Amino acid sequence: MDILNLSGSGGGTPFRRPVFAIEFSAGGGVGGLLGAAMALVTGPAADPWADALIGLEIELAPAPAVDWAVLRVAAVDGAPELAIGDSGTISLGYGDSEARPVIGATIDGIGRAIDGSRRITAVSGAAALSRLRVNQGFEQQSAGDIVADLADQAGVETGTLESGADFPFLALDDRGNAWEHIAALALKSGYLACFTAEGKLHFGPWPDGQPVQTFNYGDDILALEVRDRTPAVAGVRMIGAGAAGSQGKDAWAWLLKDPAAATADAGDGTAPRLIADPALRSAEAARGSAEARARAAGLMASAGTLLVAGAPSVSPTGLIAVSGAPDSALDGSYLVRRVRHGYSKAGGFATRIDICRPVEADGGGGGLL
Repeated sequence: MDILNLSGSGGGTPFRRPVFAIEFSAGGGVGGLLGAAMALVTGPAADPWADALIGLEIELAPAPAVDWAVLRVAAVDGAPELAIGDSGTISLGYGDSEARPVIGATIDGIGRAIDGSRRITAVSGAAALSRLRVNQGFEQQSAGDIVADLADQAGVETGTLESGADFPFLALDDRGNAWEHIAALALKSGYLACFTAEGKLHFGPWPDGQPVQTFNYGDDILALEVRDRTPAVAGVRMIGAGAAGSQGKDAWAWLLKDPAAATADAGDGTAPRLIADPALRSAEAARGSAEARARAAGLMASAGTLLVAGAPSVSPTGLIAVSGAPDSALDGSYLVRRVRHGYSKAGGFATRIDICRPVEADGGGGGLL
């Protein structure tokens, strides 16, 4: 009898067998690691990863964080060989369904220990953007256009790139890297920037709609904690510059005697946080940026951590839900802020998710969903 598939007479969730798939290649050639998809709890297998892999960790988060993966490989005969610069995909899942991609990454480090084991690190395309520094001006372009230009310079693939805020003129300098600039553009637009599981850059609104997965107490929740607190920033006042809003887009360079025409408030509070941003050249741009910043601050008013059995479908671009918690205040939908997947032959497969409550449409954050 296969106890891994035994659900028991009392119902409930059956045991599930974790599986993974690791596919790396050297610049599209024959080198590197070719296809490997193995059950982690099976008998002997032909693929070398089944014996060589000690464990792995993967962390995913929006900009300016950089996604990373760590593979710990034992010194066994026929262990897979990888080289710095090899690119590929790591997938995770269970035996009763196909493993799904979790991260597209490039090998950027290989550590070797005296016992022969190796620690292999890989990073998403965010690392290439983090290495890129530019001194460049952009005139009459949207945030999405600027992100596309930076992605092209860094040589990273793009997926969905929404337009976001419009900028009559925007100057970027090398005091910050391109990934930090993209994170700032996302904040001004009320967007998030991250890399998809297929390794493509996504730039668009925070998720809404239906949760990608619901976690039920007693089935797959290992730990859950949510902390409610007073936001550090209750309101925001954005002060822009230029007269692009009142005098036309070509007047972006005009100086204003009174900045009220390019000032906007968002959120609650009698003492809003004052933020000056000369890239905002109209009242509309200032309003959008103020609402986005107030929303971001409001997200941390109710945030916490969820630990569950491995959940490869969860990513920083999704919503999740919790159901059946002993304290009903913990039930409901959450935004995913950060995900860490971990597998080891000693500890199994688990996922830690940093979560926050969506800001209500009539809340001080300006509305998220």
